[in-house]
Amino acid sequence: MATNPAPVNHRMTRAQRIEWIVVILVAVACLLAVWSLVVSGGSGTPDRTVSDVDVTPALGPVFHPGIILGAGSNATDTLLAGVGVYTIDPEFTLPVLADLREGPAGPTVENLTALVNPYFYEGGTYALGWNGSGWLVGGQATWGGNNDGTLVALHGAQVTNFTALIYPYFAGGGIFALGWNGTSWLLGGNSSTGIALVAVQGTHVTNLTRLVPDRDPLGWFQLIVWNGNEWMLGGEQILGTLSGTVYHDLLPSSPFGETGVYSGAWNGSAWLVGGGGGRAVLVRDDQVLPGLGLPNAFDQAVLLIINYSGGWIIGGKGSTDTGGTVAELVTWTGESGTAGLSDYSSQVPSTFRGGEIQGGGWAPELGARDVLLVGEGSYDQDTGFGVGAMALLSLP
Repeated sequence: MATNPAPVNHRMTRAQRIEWIVVILVAVACLLAVWSLVVSGGSGTPDRTVSDVDVTPALGPVFHPGIILGAGSNATDTLLAGVGVYTIDPEFTLPVLADLREGPAGPTVENLTALVNPYFYEGGTYALGWNGSGWLVGGQATWGGNNDGTLVALHGAQVTNFTALIYPYFAGGGIFALGWNGTSWLLGGNSSTGIALVAVQGTHVTNLTRLVPDRDPLGWFQLIVWNGNEWMLGGEQILGTLSGTVYHDLLPSSPFGETGVYSGAWNGSAWLVGGGGGRAVLVRDDQVLPGLGLPNAFDQAVLLIINYSGGWIIGGKGSTDTGGTVAELVTWTGESGTAGLSDYSSQVPSTFRGGEIQGGGWAPELGARDVLLVGEGSYDQDTGFGVGAMALLSLP
């Protein structure tokens, strides 16, 4: 860390864990839908068609009730991470991990929860990645009311538990983001003493936490993305790039000083990062540049950014006139301000109503130009209950 405050017990209670997952990570999951979108260029003239294919039946009972918090593909399978029960009372979560793949009759989902439940007990799977030979899955377990980071590797049905390896760095917290750069993993989250960031190569762990200013005692990492030369890091009051052991702190020049950064992607020349307050900005050469002006209703959080050949797909959540939550979806061609912005929030399937688009990514096993969106629908703020939502966007 850039600063070293006196040790304080910042271990989060289960109630606190519920609160920040609701605000930032939650994406209650279960159904999908089909809709057609016309992506407009800066002139407003339609230039390509994007279609969404309903793959809801593939979920069956998985994530119903539940939350899909993230998805990642290795070109043949997409893993879905999250929790299966989410209620404010009795504040209980159950990890869920599922495998989405293309079958003879269409997409199918296999429930892999039994493989990981012993390691993520009463917690959740929050982050996952593929390194070319296996999956790494990070998250949190709750033992005796205490939250602790959990990490396992999956090779088919074989599970290797690496929790003991990273426990000293994520004790009292969890792992909420991870990435692979071709030689090592970077893991981010928090612990009982604040944010936590480590690099893992084989069984060697390097603690990099000190490189990043720890501005919030209950902060955490939520974004770790590699572009071939540097890492983009984001989280609660965190925004910066990491090259080797050199961290460029971009938060002071960004609009996220009071919130956080939760999503980002690279287009070959610049990053687009998004976060709290429904804001998104460009980052080029370690400089924060003006971004896009999102629709007024897109005012809560940008939780998904995906780059494609025509621009950016941007998803998240906004507010309704009555104070509820609504899923938001726009595309942007990368021009300044609102130029090149097309708003398709009103066309998001009804299965996302009352929820949000939480995450997603390319799913080439389902189609060469297919993007899987995952999120929540039917979320009840009083009970914390929701069901999952998924949609498959096919780009021409």
